[in-house]
Amino acid sequence: MMARTTHERRRHQRRLVLLECWWGRGAHVTDLSFTGCYVAAVVVPDVGERIEFSMQLMEEVVTLRGRVVHAEPAKGFGMQFEDLDGPAAVAVYAFVRNGARHS
Repeated sequence: MMARTTHERRRHQRRLVLLECWWGRGAHVTDLSFTGCYVAAVVVPDVGERIEFSMQLMEEVVTLRGRVVHAEPAKGFGMQFEDLDGPAAVAVYAFVRNGARHS
């Protein structure tokens, strides 16, 4: 039996994006779903580390919190969201679901 690729394991709609995020370092979210995102960054946290960053989705700045589930040194990391507050969860859902354009 063949191993499933990362893409095949994904269960939720995703959007390819290029959104600047503020994490104390230069970084960009390049893939966003209801449950997580991929952050392109030179400085990469360790797998398992909990992080928090802010980014603008449409007209709102939201704070996203989660755990690093995949990391590629000097390239970026995948993060699974945890403890998103109401406004952040609503903004992510609307952005991914409706295909809204970022500002």
